[in-house]
Amino acid sequence: DALRIYVAALFIFGIQMACQMTFMSIGNAKASIIVAVMRKFILLIPLIYVMPAILKQNQTMAVYMAEPVADVIAVTFTAILFAVQFKKAMQEISKQ
Repeated sequence: DALRIYVAALFIFGIQMACQMTFMSIGNAKASIIVAVMRKFILLIPLIYVMPAILKQNQTMAVYMAEPVADVIAVTFTAILFAVQFKKAMQEISKQ
């Protein structure tokens, strides 16, 4: 059960990796670094401490659930950032 929960949102991680590589390829390394740091440091580490306080009945499972929760939030953040950056890039192209 723990492994299933831990990798529950792993399939959407590919979206984040694709966006992260796109940021690098268009010369926006700053956005790529922000996306990478967001998932593991800004989201996952605090969630490992917060989730057991929220799910008190099974704190071990709550720690495992921190990974898919962090993945979903990170991919959502990445998608929003990608949409904004893509729109800016398209506007710059249309000006030229």
